[in-house]
Amino acid sequence: MKLFKYTALALSLAVGFTACSDEEDYVPGAASDGVYFPTNDALEVTLDRNETSFEVIVSRLGETQAATYALTGSADDEVFTLPMSVSFAEGETSTAVHVGYSMDNVVYDHAYKVNLAFAPDTEVSAYGYKELSMTVTMPAPWTTIGKGTYCDLFVLPFYGITPAADPAFVNQWPCELQRNDIDPNRYRWVHPYGENFAKYCATAGIEELDPSQYDSKNEYYVEFVTDGKGNAVVPYEQLSGATLNESEGMVIVGTLGGYYYSAGNSLADIVSVKPETVSYFDATPGKEKFTTPAGSVAGGFTNDPEGPYLPTYNPGGAMWWSENVVISDFALSAKYMGVLTTPEEDSFVLADITVGADLAKVKAGLVLTEDEEAALEAVRNDEVPVVELTKSVAAQRFEFSGSGDYIIAVLGFDAEGNEVATAAVAVFVADTTAPKEWTKLGTGIMVDGWICPSFSVGGTRVDPMNYAYQVDMEENIENPGIYRIIAPWTTPKYPGASLNNYEGDPVNILVDARNPNFVSIDVQFSGYYSVYSDGSTAAFWVTTLADYYKAKGNSEESITAKELNNVMEEGEIYITFPTFGQTDKVDDPAPAIDDCTYTFYGKTPYSDELEACPGIFVLPSAAQNAKAKMAMRNIETKTLAKTRSAISNIASRYNKEMSSGAKNFKRSAKLAKVSF
Repeated sequence: MKLFKYTALALSLAVGFTACSDEEDYVPGAASDGVYFPTNDALEVTLDRNETSFEVIVSRLGETQAATYALTGSADDEVFTLPMSVSFAEGETSTAVHVGYSMDNVVYDHAYKVNLAFAPDTEVSAYGYKELSMTVTMPAPWTTIGKGTYCDLFVLPFYGITPAADPAFVNQWPCELQRNDIDPNRYRWVHPYGENFAKYCATAGIEELDPSQYDSKNEYYVEFVTDGKGNAVVPYEQLSGATLNESEGMVIVGTLGGYYYSAGNSLADIVSVKPETVSYFDATPGKEKFTTPAGSVAGGFTNDPEGPYLPTYNPGGAMWWSENVVISDFALSAKYMGVLTTPEEDSFVLADITVGADLAKVKAGLVLTEDEEAALEAVRNDEVPVVELTKSVAAQRFEFSGSGDYIIAVLGFDAEGNEVATAAVAVFVADTTAPKEWTKLGTGIMVDGWICPSFSVGGTRVDPMNYAYQVDMEENIENPGIYRIIAPWTTPKYPGASLNNYEGDPVNILVDARNPNFVSIDVQFSGYYSVYSDGSTAAFWVTTLADYYKAKGNSEESITAKELNNVMEEGEIYITFPTFGQTDKVDDPAPAIDDCTYTFYGKTPYSDELEACPGIFVLPSAAQNAKAKMAMRNIETKTLAKTRSAISNIASRYNKEMSSGAKNFKRSAKLAKVSF
């Protein structure tokens, strides 16, 4: 596991606290006639450089004569052209409008916000949504130009793992090379310390790497720059994705020439003044080769800012090469986009399928399984409903039956019918539109470690243990252990209900406790929305620190070993480190997992040290035993005291690691952001 660092961020949430209300929960009305967007889920749109617009679906209920409805919206007007209206032909219940974009002005890899809404006074169906928010991105264009051999002169030599002592030790593995389509002097190695690196370490007798020790999420590239004449440098301070020693942190890579380049010197100047630090790249098609001079490899570690350092083993030589490579675009990927429910109450899983130019055919299907190979085999043998594609498709629909763990499995074939690519995405689908899938458990108890600690009473930060409250709970029939907490932040019973400015439909929270030793809460909107006195706003999205670390590639075992896992014991669910993220508006796209690492801290009677405020769900069966010992505004059961003690032990350990910075943080008692 990697070490934690704590940094204090200022967040002004000094608000009062009021008593509970006895008002009934809001119940939404039935569907009505009118026009609507089928979904307002956070949508991500990837633009195509070969197109000039993308589609947005609009639907309607009721009378179906020909009609036109006015639209409004917001977007960067130098890039996007928004539709002003949507028209339906007679009898048509669903159509599309086009959002245009200009390739002359678009910025690559920039996340644009595009919003569409119906004009005021438009009759909007209560079944759908009146607004649609999208995050729109044009990926930077890179093309694979070679699939060759990568020789590691960066990472393993820093740990003394080299061929110097044993000539039979060959630190090489397959790796692709890409060229930037816009700037032909920019190249990058594709995830050189990813899966192939891990396989190499395992087979070479180094060790079986934990996902946190290599680029298991395919996030990191190593880039180099040329001048068109063969001279090249690898810019310094690039993250490799390899962390073989947690105390030192991730390995930073580069070359001496790249170090000078990153300091602002031109490649021409480096060639003139420090030619011994300049690498060379032969870009001859089919014979590409990157060579670095002896002594020029440089690197460092994220936990040691004193670099760069030169490894003892620094022989130089070929770092990557390829010969007689036939380059084909067999790229294939799938991205889960959520669940769509149509006016006819049919539900579909949505996925974006990206198909490489040289793939002749693609088969895709949705399989109820957690086994990736079984899912691919089911699609391969047409054992499930399969769709066939010949090009990329946005929002491909897949029928499903009930909640459960599914895999979107995709197979790609070349012109000869050979299977040349696969992709698989595991998702848990909760069909919240099907009441028959949920059984009512009754009334339980909740301790809010996410938002309650942001409140203060008389200038003192609230201890959520003193403000436990009742919530209704349900369990998924087909998947026992999946719980639905009914409107925990939008119920009038929430102690801070009068401070919640959210005005939409009640929001339920899904908790996955199928593994009682590793309870999970995926990133989801809480239903809590604040409007502050300065006019700023915050919509809270909740998850847990354990889910964050797991999403970053850490195993459940390693997270549990650090006592960061959430557990369920005797009907009581303990969230060790409740974490959250924020967006400006309720209808903004959900924050990325990297933006959901905020944890409230405070002092409790159980410790003089800072403690993370825990989150607790007591199921109705366990709540019956707890009620005799608790008042609703002062829950003091032996179980909760045990939880506090465990949290105290964890917090105390990390307080010792925080050194002097912890004291300033402790005095300020502000919001902490936890990161690797």
